[in-house]
Amino acid sequence: MRYNSLQEYFNNEKNKILEECVKCSRCIEVCTNVKAFNLNKEQVRSLSQKLLDALSGGELSDLVFRWVFGCNHCGLCLQACPEGLDPLKRNDILRTEFLSQGNKKVSKMRDFLCDPLTGGFKKTIDIVQHLQMKSSETRWLTKISEKPRPVEVVLFLGCSGLLRPDLALSLIDIMETIGINYLALGGVDFCCGMPFHMVGEINESEKHLKNLLESLNAFKPHIVLYACAECLYLTTRFAPQIIDIPFKQDSILKFIADHLECLEFKHPQPIKVTLHDSCGHGRLWGDYESPRKILNAIPGIELVEMKHARHDSLCCGGAGEMFFPGKDKFLREMRMEEAQETGAKELVTICVGCQSNYLKWEGNKPFGITNIISLLGKALGIEMEHVLEPFYLSKDIEDVLEKFKDNIETSNYTIDDYRMTVGKILGIN
Repeated sequence: MRYNSLQEYFNNEKNKILEECVKCSRCIEVCTNVKAFNLNKEQVRSLSQKLLDALSGGELSDLVFRWVFGCNHCGLCLQACPEGLDPLKRNDILRTEFLSQGNKKVSKMRDFLCDPLTGGFKKTIDIVQHLQMKSSETRWLTKISEKPRPVEVVLFLGCSGLLRPDLALSLIDIMETIGINYLALGGVDFCCGMPFHMVGEINESEKHLKNLLESLNAFKPHIVLYACAECLYLTTRFAPQIIDIPFKQDSILKFIADHLECLEFKHPQPIKVTLHDSCGHGRLWGDYESPRKILNAIPGIELVEMKHARHDSLCCGGAGEMFFPGKDKFLREMRMEEAQETGAKELVTICVGCQSNYLKWEGNKPFGITNIISLLGKALGIEMEHVLEPFYLSKDIEDVLEKFKDNIETSNYTIDDYRMTVGKILGIN
């Protein structure tokens, strides 16, 4: 069934949850929020009813707020429901309710994201990109011509590619090596809508989602590859509910894993590594094997698994800290301990957000933290430096600004714009 809007789809999902939820609390019991918010047995027992009451127009209590906006979107709850319901969509719907009721915290976050005068999140991402590279170094499309040429494959970089231009450039070099009729698309004008989705601004999310898919379809691709699993989640789980999508969609990691025979490994990487499965690429998309296939193909790599891996993998805790900073510190501590227990010299991540969260960890890290694309690039002879990595430890904003002053001087943003954004993105005080 096709819906006229995401709001109509949400209304249908809400009715389904209200009719079919048996209040068994299994989705609650498996959630890390129980520990993060130190919920007692009575709170856990009563929460299912409170969530259903809120869905049906009842009280939007503080406990419900913490549960919904503290959600890490990790997907642990998805397999817990005996009725096959989606607790993540329940949280999505309740976010829209909190926003519509004028919750101050949610409205403030929405206003930041959407403010056309300040630029909101788009400005933040643009600043982070231009801190690391000049506009002249961009190797992907940021605008679409009136009649673009058709291509077989479109690589959509998403926010990940802008926050980490070194990864975007590595992916482009890898695609060139594979040798296929493709183009890379990125830039702040193209967004899947996830930032708005996470604060309940469903109309704005739908607008961005539709714009992205219309932009991608302009190239008449056979397949679109996403560098970000959250983009893939929205475009495959939500977009088909409201629009027809005439092309296939998949992750860039799956595409690379399927074309390893096209790659020449010039530099073996004799190192023991362990892999952190991102929630988006793992539980939400269901692909645990592609990153392992890539790592096992790199000469010299010894992959050792952590205690919690694949569908049991621990979340980095990043998403829920949008509203509750520091609440999931225990998850990162557990992950660091598990990685250390393997004896690995590198903790390999898939998601840009996961790597950023682990780099911010101030505890003992007797291993490096790298992205799988960076590691693959090194093995292929593609050397792209994550130029911001050293500053996660130094926590010196002025040192960052001095290091990248040439890039700053060629951009349209002020030094104060950069100073504020660097502190926010890198966790530098």
